[in-house]
Amino acid sequence: LFRKTELNIMMLLLQTIFTIGLLRIGSGYSNKALETYQGHILLEAVPRTEQQLITLQQLIHCNNSEIDVWALSSSIRKKSLILVAPQRHYDIYKRMLDDGIKVKIVIDNLKSMFATHANIIERRVHKRNFSSKDFDLSEYHTYDEITEYMKMISYQYPNWTKLISVGYSFEGRELLAIKIGTASSSFWIDAGIHSREWISVSSAVFIIGQLVKQYNLDRNLRRLLSETSWIILPVFNPDGYEFTWNGDRLWRKSRSKYEIPLFNPCVGVDLNRNFDMDFGGFGSSSNPCSNVYHGRHSFSEPETRAVMRYLSKMQDKIKACISLHSFSQLWLMPYGNEQRHYPTNYKEMVKLANGAVKQLRRVHRSIYKVIKASDLYISTGDAIDWVLNATSIKYAFTVELRPATLEKGGFILPEKEIVPTGEEIFIGLKFIAENLIKVKDAD
Repeated sequence: LFRKTELNIMMLLLQTIFTIGLLRIGSGYSNKALETYQGHILLEAVPRTEQQLITLQQLIHCNNSEIDVWALSSSIRKKSLILVAPQRHYDIYKRMLDDGIKVKIVIDNLKSMFATHANIIERRVHKRNFSSKDFDLSEYHTYDEITEYMKMISYQYPNWTKLISVGYSFEGRELLAIKIGTASSSFWIDAGIHSREWISVSSAVFIIGQLVKQYNLDRNLRRLLSETSWIILPVFNPDGYEFTWNGDRLWRKSRSKYEIPLFNPCVGVDLNRNFDMDFGGFGSSSNPCSNVYHGRHSFSEPETRAVMRYLSKMQDKIKACISLHSFSQLWLMPYGNEQRHYPTNYKEMVKLANGAVKQLRRVHRSIYKVIKASDLYISTGDAIDWVLNATSIKYAFTVELRPATLEKGGFILPEKEIVPTGEEIFIGLKFIAENLIKVKDAD
């Protein structure tokens, strides 16, 4: 979001409200995102000295309401991907060049990246009445469709599935999870905390579908679910996710509104910067217009409060937490707030993570790297760090799903990637769940 005159701001707000109202009457996908990103460029910047790294991080921090960081260098010779609006192309690009930072334009007009994806979504026919057997796991689905699917599963299989209302979003949407299995000991998986990361949501839904499909066919899976239930929250950020369907496809944050629009038109909080773990530190922003805005205080958002309360209440029964994100094909180890900060059981967690990526590689030969989260970039206030620091849950990971690179789709991953992504991460997570049983037995 960029500075405008008050008149332009009010006109933009009125237009947005009217547009969203029309879109909610229908069920199609909006082309607004294509126009929103007309003329935006994506820069790749690589600092080659420590001073260049500091300069790049300062440049990003000072302009964080006018650029969108897709990847951030945490050390020299690592890439940053930075989305820049048309009015800032020249000065940001020139500043990097002047400081000796290696920089190039990787996408010269982001609108072109949307074309194929938007056409696929626009051809979708959203069915309001369907059986869970007709739910197509190879397609992206809206929040309402996913919720209906979960309700249908719970209705059809009441003996070994259960819906869990974790809480409600700012706009009143339910954070609906589903428990699959009969054990009191459980394994938590969430997705979609960053709303533009659609493949994380579809992968969580795919996992639900696979567990249901295989339950009566696979004796080993039934045994697994009798010892460790899976609790899956496929849409952590339902308001933001809904907005990616009818507003801005690359929207990252929640949709909370606390400021007076005339003076601050910026909306939303980065929910993965809103947890009470070094809240407000490096990698987040106090600027409400920033994509990494941390909120007014830790747990200021109803979504993060709801998940915090549920995980705190269930911490003695939840053995591990996995948060699905995209993109980069990385299995991230905590902590993300400091490079020298490690969990006490770090070696054990690395062993688990290496085993998981080894298993998932056998499915489609996808290579996922196991690295410490802070080696990717420093972040504070994130969920997984909070889980390990504030609860008795011993294992917690963040998984960055497909694709490996921007060139293979970035956040705009084609639907043909949904099934293979889901298949491989399902196998990786099964490995984690199976080993949780071994750890429990050893205890």
